[in-house]
Amino acid sequence: MTDRPRSRVRTASPTGSGRTMRAPRGSTVIECTAWNRRRAARRVPAWIAPPCAPGAGGAARAFTLLEVVLVVALLGIVAGVVAVRFAATGAGASEREALRQIAGTLNAARIDAMRRGTERSVVLRVNGEDLVIERDEKVRVWEGLGARVRMTDDRGALLDERRAVFNSWGRTDERAWRFLANGGTGASGRMWVVRFDAVSGEARVVDADEDREEWEGVTDGATIATMGAGAKERRQ
Repeated sequence: MTDRPRSRVRTASPTGSGRTMRAPRGSTVIECTAWNRRRAARRVPAWIAPPCAPGAGGAARAFTLLEVVLVVALLGIVAGVVAVRFAATGAGASEREALRQIAGTLNAARIDAMRRGTERSVVLRVNGEDLVIERDEKVRVWEGLGARVRMTDDRGALLDERRAVFNSWGRTDERAWRFLANGGTGASGRMWVVRFDAVSGEARVVDADEDREEWEGVTDGATIATMGAGAKERRQ
């Protein structure tokens, strides 16, 4: 049986000499049989897949581009959510700090009433978009805070003014000043309370949840009045 002659295929050289070129270091010679319907030697970096390599066709490139677009879109969404959370946190911190300053003004009037042995009053009101507090002849304004934080009564109705009068014992008939965030719409679900101690009259800022836990079961006005009367008798 006669052996059939074997055909040899020589790779065409870019130089036309018929010799196979040796790839220099740092590059890779990749034979592509489906690229432009001919055999060719391409010198490309190792990290770049040729267009005719398996899984590197036009569909693969489009899918990779789609992945990049999706990743960028997801990163944009995450960044937006984080930015909104940070902005809300910063706004909440500034509002709480303003309420702490309001409580400080109330306590200053309380101490002044005890020192002088006479009544002292504090008025807090909404003036347009500003929140204004007056104590004696001192006035302080928080610009824009009146539009973000609104005063409410115990039933949630919006108020434009609250007044606290401290007697010579430092006590007041006020029990709580409630503030609803986000202009009184309740969209943020955030509420703060300036709570007046029933015994001493001292004011401090608490969250609505903390206020409910602390004063749960002490909602009876007679009970609070009794607590205040008992403290007055002890001081006398």
